[in-house]
Amino acid sequence: MATGVGGLATMIYTPATLAATSGRLVEVGGAVVAPAGRYRGIESRTVFGGPISGGDGSGENAPGAPGNVYAAGDLSPEVRVGLAVTSLYGLGACYQEGWAGRYHALDGGLTSIVAQPTLAWRATPWLALGAGAHLQHVSTRTTAAIDVGAIDAGLAGGAFGGAHARTAAGSPPGSTASPPASPLARCSRPRRARGSASASARP
Repeated sequence: MATGVGGLATMIYTPATLAATSGRLVEVGGAVVAPAGRYRGIESRTVFGGPISGGDGSGENAPGAPGNVYAAGDLSPEVRVGLAVTSLYGLGACYQEGWAGRYHALDGGLTSIVAQPTLAWRATPWLALGAGAHLQHVSTRTTAAIDVGAIDAGLAGGAFGGAHARTAAGSPPGSTASPPASPLARCSRPRRARGSASASARP
C-alpha cells in the first residue's frame, strides 16, 4: 500500500507519521487478489530416471480479499495513539492432484495478520517521535504427493509392486477409487495445525 504523510497506513512502517494527523480517525480498506498461472515444463523424470506423467496443474485458485483497519485518536495535543490491523503478505496455490509437479506440491498457503498499537509524540513543530509494537501471526500449510512406486522400483527393485505400488498407495486404507476432486474442493478441507507440513502417498 502506498500513502502520503497524513494517512494512517503509514504508522505500520513509520510510527512518527501518526503525529501528522489530528482528531479521531478511522480508515478501512481492502483488496482483491486473484492469482492465475500455468506450468510449462519439459519431460519430467524421477531421481531414478523413470518418467512422471501428469498435466500442467492449472486449476481453480480461489481469489483472496485481504483487508485492513486503522484507527487513531488524541491523548493530548502533542500525543497521538493509533492501532493498525492488516495483512502484509500472503499467498496460496492449489494444483490438480495428477499434475506433473505433485511430488513437489499439491497445495499450500501462507497467511499473515498484523496488529500494531502505535504511539506518536510531536516534540516540536518540526520533530515527531513514534514507536509501535509489531505483533504478527503467520500460518502456513503445504502438502505434496509421495512417489512410492519410484521408491520401490529404485530401492527395492520392484519387490513391492513397482508401478503398481503407486496405485495401491494412492488411496487411504479402506477407500475406493473415485474421480479426483477439483482443486478448490480439496483445498477447502479443514486445515491442519498451523505451521504443519504434510505429505500424502498418491500415484
